[in-house]
Amino acid sequence: MTAPSPTAPSVVARLTAQAARLEAATSAVTTRLTATLPGLDSEEAAAALVVAVPIPVRGAARYLEELAEHLAGHPEALTSGSSLCPPVLLRLTQVLHEGGHSVVRPGCAHCGTVRTDLRQLRPEGRLCATCDANSRRATCARCHREGMRISARRPEGGICTACYHKDPARLEECAGCGEHQNPVVRRDDGRGLCVRCWKRLTHTCVTCGKTAVAALVDVDGALCHLCYNRHRRPRRPCGRCGQLERIARNAHDSEPDLCDGCYRGPEVTCSACGRIRPCSSKLQGQPVCGNCYRRNRQGEPCARCGRTKPVNTRWPIGPVCMTCYNTVLRSPAECSSCGTVQPLIARDADGTGVCGPCVGFAADYTCRQCGRAGNPHSRGRCAFCVLAERVNLLLARADGLVPEQLQPLAAALAAVPTPFQAIQWIRESPNSRLLARLAAEERPLSHELLDELPPSRNQRYIRQLLVHTGATARNDERTAQEVFDYLLTHLNDALRRPGMYGGEMAIRLYLDAVAFADAAEQAWQQELKDLQTRRGSSSTGVHEAFRDLWGDAHEGAVASVYAEIAHRQGWLRLDRTLTSAEHDEIRRVSKTWCRNDRLLSDVVTESGPPSVLFGGNNPNYPKTLAYATDQRDDTLLCFHLWNSFVPGPSPSTASVHAEPVLWAFRDGGTLFTDGFTFTPEGSARRSRATLPVHDRRLA
Repeated sequence: MTAPSPTAPSVVARLTAQAARLEAATSAVTTRLTATLPGLDSEEAAAALVVAVPIPVRGAARYLEELAEHLAGHPEALTSGSSLCPPVLLRLTQVLHEGGHSVVRPGCAHCGTVRTDLRQLRPEGRLCATCDANSRRATCARCHREGMRISARRPEGGICTACYHKDPARLEECAGCGEHQNPVVRRDDGRGLCVRCWKRLTHTCVTCGKTAVAALVDVDGALCHLCYNRHRRPRRPCGRCGQLERIARNAHDSEPDLCDGCYRGPEVTCSACGRIRPCSSKLQGQPVCGNCYRRNRQGEPCARCGRTKPVNTRWPIGPVCMTCYNTVLRSPAECSSCGTVQPLIARDADGTGVCGPCVGFAADYTCRQCGRAGNPHSRGRCAFCVLAERVNLLLARADGLVPEQLQPLAAALAAVPTPFQAIQWIRESPNSRLLARLAAEERPLSHELLDELPPSRNQRYIRQLLVHTGATARNDERTAQEVFDYLLTHLNDALRRPGMYGGEMAIRLYLDAVAFADAAEQAWQQELKDLQTRRGSSSTGVHEAFRDLWGDAHEGAVASVYAEIAHRQGWLRLDRTLTSAEHDEIRRVSKTWCRNDRLLSDVVTESGPPSVLFGGNNPNYPKTLAYATDQRDDTLLCFHLWNSFVPGPSPSTASVHAEPVLWAFRDGGTLFTDGFTFTPEGSARRSRATLPVHDRRLA
């Protein structure tokens, strides 16, 4: 049977009808696109359709008609991000996005991944292959476990991934070890290699210089997995904090995208401590929380310092810990073999330090921009070059130039001997953010401009920085308000971290000074008398009252008593201000809530972040969490928590509890001891404190 002639009337008529149908469909879609996207003209729309639906594709008119019908019924389809759409819309939005048009590319309805091959259509939207496979769960025909992801079909039915990997039909003789294993890769002759015999290609990372398996290889070179995560991993807005960050967990069900900082791992039972905690690591194949992982992580003797610590990298000298890794890279020296200045990561026969190339180790730590060796930071550049770039971005105005007034400051920042700390300061410090805001204004930096800002330690820091680098003239005049603000700032710092400032004596001295600057000496002295009347203080101070109460005087607990006085006098700065309803609810619930033992995380979950934290963030030490309103007459509600290191003949790095435990809740009281509500743990501690010293040790 011969094919009809291309000039036959029937063929000509059919081709004419197809061309007319294609033209009509193209015209309909083009009209919809130009109406939805004002910045898109007809020619661009037609060009985008050619890329999204190539004309030679069989049935192109049908795809375009389906697209036109969808756009007519869903005018917001290009901006809604909904994946309940024809497949051609996925490709079209990708083309328009690459062309710079304001469209929202649809993503997987489960994980949110943006792809153009979301083939599976479900009632909630299209799914990627991974989510589609995860949703197809059933009972494994071999191990009979329910809800398993089916990886293969066998005569007896679908089998799960674990059974698939153990399937005898998949096993074959490994070309390397000769054992019957699952092949993970095949050689050129077709024979397979098992996972133990397969050696993945390694590359030298252009950022950190480590030789490892590459996560990305592009025109700039190879990046190891760690550097890829730090510098090149795509970023999206986090659904919890709203920042543009690296996403650790994609959105699924009702949970949003979570960045590395917000995602702590799935909440499961920790195999080490037995508590339900976020567990992002595994120990011997079992989930462990962060505290237990750090406590039980195995290490090796470092080839440089000899301490047994987790291995950060392996150099010719052997395994190296993180501390020695940074020390060597940030202190390059002259190689005794070739005479070049490089990080000395190897040793010769005499034990003298030499560079890697001299022993055949291909690791280049030379900056691509300035040619200096050592101090690698990112993308082949050293920390000094990165710092100079960050300083310019920090101080430059809209035209990209640093004002002449700020050039001495820019030169001083770029010349600091510790560039890594300076880069971190620019990235994280509120002082750098304030400096950037001031530099962006079209006004010269002066003391008058700084005086317009609310008094704060950030303002004082920037003033001192500008004066020290010569960007502004020195101003030695201090107003009474500046002195008061200075003392008030240091008082609040001393209350939060009493151990750093000298304990109870330093707090008393700061309160004396603040009371004098605020003309409130009489009120301060009356507060001290009232505290002694309530038996909250003795001739030696508040710490003696706590020692009588439970046998120990925590600096954070002592500071919270003085913070009550500061709050009544209007001197306490709150990190969180409660409403009266929130304050009353904590007071109402806590006395009953404290009948059971509680942890620090329980207190924060129940009452939220504290108004003031006394004692720092280290979970190995005692601390007090206080909650307050902006009303001076409202009492300070305090939760006293305790933790310490395990006692023994030698210093220990293990704490008694994984996190601080609650001993008592304090809420005013006529007498000092009347305001305490003890937990079972606190009551036991208090009973031991009343024993004689010898019996207390035995208890």
